[in-house]
Amino acid sequence: MSEEIKKLVLDKRKEGKIVVMGIEGPMSMNIKEFIKQPVDGILYDLNRLEETALTFIDDPKWVNDFAVALTIRELYALIESLRTVAHAADDIAEPGALWSVTPTKMRNLRSALDALLQWVLEED
Repeated sequence: MSEEIKKLVLDKRKEGKIVVMGIEGPMSMNIKEFIKQPVDGILYDLNRLEETALTFIDDPKWVNDFAVALTIRELYALIESLRTVAHAADDIAEPGALWSVTPTKMRNLRSALDALLQWVLEED
């Protein structure tokens, strides 16, 4: 069975899909659609919520599973920051006008860019 699953996972990867183990066995889905869900849904579907990783404390693999969850959360936060900047920039450019800039729209863009810059430059 493990060879069949290995083949399925590798074949689906070529199609831009991921395979996750569900209650009824392996399920494949388009990765671009999969990552559109909230971060908790992603971690749940991947069986990588921090709480889940901690239940396997006797298996040293839990450390990497926990790190994966934190990494996915941080990457998701970056994506959300980029989306905020993109929406703020879209809000400035309105159809039919070269630039339709209001002080509020500029503040929103500045705020979004500041938040993104803070994330990028954040040091521990």
